[in-house]
Amino acid sequence: MEMTWLTFINSFWTDWRGRDKGRDRLEEEEWFRTFLEKGNIKLNEPYTSELVEDLKHVRHEMSEVVRRLVNEELIRKEDMLKMNQWLAQGTYIRQIEQKENQFELITLPLDSSLAQLKAQIIASFVEALVEGQYKRIKICDNPDCRWVYYDTTKNRSKRFCDDKTCGNLMKVRRHRAQKKASDL
Repeated sequence: MEMTWLTFINSFWTDWRGRDKGRDRLEEEEWFRTFLEKGNIKLNEPYTSELVEDLKHVRHEMSEVVRRLVNEELIRKEDMLKMNQWLAQGTYIRQIEQKENQFELITLPLDSSLAQLKAQIIASFVEALVEGQYKRIKICDNPDCRWVYYDTTKNRSKRFCDDKTCGNLMKVRRHRAQKKASDL
């Protein structure tokens, strides 16, 4: 399953320890180029502040939809309309490929515009929704992190993006708060 949308939505990095305000990796051209490369996405537009602002808007809208899903709310009609508008801007062709003894239907973008990039990101997100995987989309319980992650546990009980970082930190905070309360 392609998770381009997940990398994109987490492009705003926050310090999970609460020591830093965070940084927006969309504003880092090197990170952005790596994101495109890893996602096998072509973009023939220059990296500009306008492009970054446009993508920040898309990320914000996606974040609101994810927040609603995690809170078990319905996606608003205006959100669906917006996603459909972004999807409509993408143009694709489909091709069949054979890998050993299996066939695969692949979708290839026809252009490398910003509109196509947004359509690819939204399509990646919508695929997760359509396949019923939205129930596995979570937001880290660490208030300093708020990372969006995909819960792969069998019973969907994972609360933190990473048990070794955020999970341990929250256990330590809870323990210290209990100790402080019992000392009073």
